[in-house]
Amino acid sequence: MGFRDRARAAAASFPPLLTGSFTRPWPLYVLGIQIANVAGAAFVFGFLQYLLPGDDAIRIGDEVEFDQIKAFLGYLAMTGFLASGVAWLLARPVIVWQAAPQTGANGHAARNRALRIPLLLAWALAAFWTIGGIIFVVSTADSVQFAVITSLTVAIGAGTACAIGYLFAERVLRPVHADAIASGDASLRKPPSVSSRLRVGWSVTVLVPVSGIVVVAAAALTGSLRSSAEAVLSSILILSAGLLVGSFAVTKLTAGAISDPINQLRAALKRVQAGDYSTPVHIYDATELGQLQAGFNEMVTAIEEREELRDLFGRYVGIDVARRALRDGVALGGEERFVAVLFVDLTGSTNLAMQQPPAKIVTLLNNFFHEVVEAVDRHDGLVNKFLGDAAMAVFGAPLEHSDPAGAALAAARELAQRLPYILRTDPGGAAVGFGIGVAAGSTVAGNVGAAHRLEYTVIGDPVNEAARITELAKDEPGCVLASGTSVSRAHPDEAQRWQIVRSEVLRGRGVPTPVAAPTATLKQS
Repeated sequence: MGFRDRARAAAASFPPLLTGSFTRPWPLYVLGIQIANVAGAAFVFGFLQYLLPGDDAIRIGDEVEFDQIKAFLGYLAMTGFLASGVAWLLARPVIVWQAAPQTGANGHAARNRALRIPLLLAWALAAFWTIGGIIFVVSTADSVQFAVITSLTVAIGAGTACAIGYLFAERVLRPVHADAIASGDASLRKPPSVSSRLRVGWSVTVLVPVSGIVVVAAAALTGSLRSSAEAVLSSILILSAGLLVGSFAVTKLTAGAISDPINQLRAALKRVQAGDYSTPVHIYDATELGQLQAGFNEMVTAIEEREELRDLFGRYVGIDVARRALRDGVALGGEERFVAVLFVDLTGSTNLAMQQPPAKIVTLLNNFFHEVVEAVDRHDGLVNKFLGDAAMAVFGAPLEHSDPAGAALAAARELAQRLPYILRTDPGGAAVGFGIGVAAGSTVAGNVGAAHRLEYTVIGDPVNEAARITELAKDEPGCVLASGTSVSRAHPDEAQRWQIVRSEVLRGRGVPTPVAAPTATLKQS
C-alpha cells in the first residue's frame, strides 16, 4: 500500500467530528449559531444591566419587566430559528455535494460555497442583529443619550455574535474546507487564512471589551452619565478584567489552533527522518496550515517513491553502487582500484535443467545466490554480476576496503563450507557441484556501456584470473582455490589459513600462476 492509499485510509478512519462527513459537522455548525447569538445577547444585556455605572444602568421597571424580558427572549428565539434556517440554506449545496460529489460548474460552486460559509454566516448574523438592534433600542431607550449608548452596545454585541459565529463555523467546518481544497481547483476562492482567524479572534477578545470601555469613558466625558467617578471607574475596571481573562482564553485557543498543526508536522517530520513513511498527516485545517499539511504529505509521497526507487536500484545493482551513482552521477569511465574478485560457479546445472522443471531450477539458483550474497555482504563486498548459474563478487570497489583480499578469501572459505549443505537440502541439488576462485590485483572500476544503458563493473586481469581459477577449483576436494597474489596481499590473520599448493598455467596466460587452498581443506584430504 502506497503513501497516498494510506492517507485515504487514515482520513476514512479519522474521528467523524474532524472529517468531511456530511452527517456530523453540520449540527455543530448550527449549534454554533445559537451559541454566537446567546453570547452577543448576554453581552448586551449584561453591559446595560450591570456594567454601566449604577445610576445609569438601564433597569427594566417592575411594571414592564415581564413584557420586556418576554420580548427580549422571544426575539432571541426567533432570531436563532431564522438564523438556523439561513445557515441550512447556506450549507445545503455543500451537503448535497458531499453526499454525491459533483464535477463541473455545480461542483465548483459547491466548493466555493464551502469556503465562504463562515463569512456568509457572519453577514447573515449582522443582518439579523441590525434588525433586532433597531427594535431593542426603540423599545428600551428613554432618552437620546441612552439611545446612543444602547445602539453602541448592540453594535458591540452584534460584532461579538458575528465574530463567534465566524470562528465557530470556521473551526467546525475545517474538514469541509479541506475537502473543497483537495480538489486542486486553482480557480476556487481563497479559504480562510491564519491572519483572518487572528483578526476575528482579536475583535472578540480586544475590540469588544475595549469598545465597552470607550463607550463608558466617552459617556462620562460628555456628561451623559449621572453616576459618580467611582462608579464609572468600577465599570471600567470590570471591563478591563474581562478583557484580560477573555483575551488570554481566546489567545490560548487561537495559539493552539496554529501550534497544533505545526506540532503535528514536527512529529511527522521526526518519523520521516527515522525512515517511517507509513503515517500521513491528517489535513484538518483549510488555512495556510492545511496547505502546509497537504504539501508535507505530497513531499513524503515523493520521498517514499524515491526511496522505493533507491531500494529497487540497490537490489539490481548493489546498494553501494546505487549510493555512488546518486552521489557522483553516472558518467562513463572509471578509476584504477586494487580489488579482489571472487567467482563462484555451479557445475551440472545444465544437465539438471534438462531433467527438472524451470521453476525448480529457479528455486535452486535463488537459494544458491542467497548464500553468495549473504557471505559477500558479511565481508563488505559487492555481488557485481549474476551470470546464469555463476556470480562475480568484488571487494574494494566501489567502496574502499582496508583488506579486500582478506575479505574475499574469508568469504570464499565460508561459501565452501555452506554451499554443500544448501545443495544437499535441495531436491535437485545433489547432482550439482560448484567451484570458487579468488584473485586480486589492479583493475579499472567504473561505468561501462552507453550513455543510455550502462552498468558498474571492474575490468582487468584479476577478473580473468579469478574465472580461470574457478574452473580449476571445480575439480579440487574443497572446491575453492585462490591466487598466490591474493593470499600474499591479505591480512596475516587470513593469509595463514591458506597454503600455496602448486602453480598452474591458466588458460590464456603464458606464465604459471601460484594457486592456494585453505589449510583446513588440505588437512581433511
